[in-house]
Amino acid sequence: MYIYKWPADKQNGTGIVTQHSECEVQGGGISSYAGKHGGAAKSLEWCMKHALKEIPTSRQHQTPLCLGATAGMRLLNIVNQTESERVLQEVEKKLRSYPFLFKGASILSGQAEGAYGWVTVNYLLENFVKVEP
Repeated sequence: MYIYKWPADKQNGTGIVTQHSECEVQGGGISSYAGKHGGAAKSLEWCMKHALKEIPTSRQHQTPLCLGATAGMRLLNIVNQTESERVLQEVEKKLRSYPFLFKGASILSGQAEGAYGWVTVNYLLENFVKVEP
């Protein structure tokens, strides 16, 4: 899990995004809990408690929260779509129980995962920063 922050004192609430903190989810990815009811949701608790501590209470209700599942869930969806949907529903129910602005849980395509990764890395490396002469 990654927590980002940005100043909202610019026009339209924009500003430079920085990574504030991160948390490694305990256990395997959510796909590893196929057939283990409750396991995927429970695996997120440690990091969600971390988020509750890191994000000020006054900001939690406006802090977007989303989960983008990757390769393991893509594979599970191919071999057992019913179980894949059950795991996503379990995770979604858990994430909705927190005070954040839940935006959804979905399986990212390989192309979307790659694009998000590319944009994130290049943004954090400041490869998109416009330098004035």
